Amino acid sequence: MLSNFEFLKLVVQGSFYRPTHRGHIIGLHTFGGALFGEAPFFDQFFIGDMNLLLPPRALGLNFSTQPSRGILGAAIAGHRYDNFAARVLVEYAVPLWRRHRLVYSGDAFVALGAFGMGSKGAFRDPARTGLAAWPVDMTGDLGVRLDTMVGVFTLSFANALGRIPF
Repeated sequence: MLSNFEFLKLVVQGSFYRPTHRGHIIGLHTFGGALFGEAPFFDQFFIGDMNLLLPPRALGLNFSTQPSRGILGAAIAGHRYDNFAARVLVEYAVPLWRRHRLVYSGDAFVALGAFGMGSKGAFRDPARTGLAAWPVDMTGDLGVRLDTMVGVFTLSFANALGRIPF
């Protein structure tokens, strides 16, 4: 017998880039999503998709069992798949080179942001007080992004840290 899921997934995201007078770039990235109904876990929002310090899904599959690191000491560690997610990220990039070869460009970047996740009725942990009761955390990254003929590759601190179990 085939499974039947009835759900609605809404996602709103946007990015805004602004060059500075030195040729550097400031970017603002926002993401918000809501899932209504009973969806399979692979359609729910995954912690690795929100937190840059964790491995994201690869081709829709999750190979990581790591929880969020909980930089703020908040109640995010117990959240893996949820129905609601949001993230705001600010990025500063410095162009290293631009050319028309195999590797088109290289940018050094630093990014810092905040994200939160939750499910219906599970936003606030009643056993905690203050900021620690909310499923929110900080995320960030520092590294070099290479734009090539075959895709974009990122060599970064968060990419390396996400591969280290803790």
